[in-house]
Amino acid sequence: MNLQNYINALLLLEIKDNKVSLKEENATENTDLREVIIKNLPLNAFVFSLDKPISFGENTERKANNEFLGNAPNIKKRCDAVVVCEENDITYILICELKSVSLDPQDYEYQLVNVHIFVEYILNLYQNFTKNPILDTKIEHFLFHKKNLKTSQQREFRKHNIKYKEILPEYTKDKMSNFPQYTIIKFPFEKSHYNHLKWEFLRELF
Repeated sequence: MNLQNYINALLLLEIKDNKVSLKEENATENTDLREVIIKNLPLNAFVFSLDKPISFGENTERKANNEFLGNAPNIKKRCDAVVVCEENDITYILICELKSVSLDPQDYEYQLVNVHIFVEYILNLYQNFTKNPILDTKIEHFLFHKKNLKTSQQREFRKHNIKYKEILPEYTKDKMSNFPQYTIIKFPFEKSHYNHLKWEFLRELF
């Protein structure tokens, strides 16, 4: 699969030693959640961000906007990262958002769904203009956020207990509030950075 060629190379995030570091673009020293690291990525994986500032000329750097869109509410929101991996003829697409304080579904769900629609557009381009169609695609939405007492009291977190010996991260999987046709997987973290997740673990959540 050569789906990466359909993404502007300036939007790609670096994968080093089969790991990618996802960061909140507007992170500051006081940001509660600053980094999530996904490791053990397949060699064919690539990661991009529609929220990444890119160069538009000498000394000019800003986030890219879709100039075809108007000013309707919410349509220009985007999330922090999209991870694309292919294994066993299945293309896995993780649409990811990092949140520190505001956990309002009106905010992050529109970000995730906007990028989901963009991903489907890219997939449609690929399917229509290539002789090697994607056989199977799985898309899931991930919200990474700082753990707090209120969140932990609201839900009983499940443990993913397949074949791993280490203590596994907590998560919940629910339908979105504003878009019930989609699901969202939420990971609360206690640390602000150096939060690690294994690709094998995330793959099993689709």
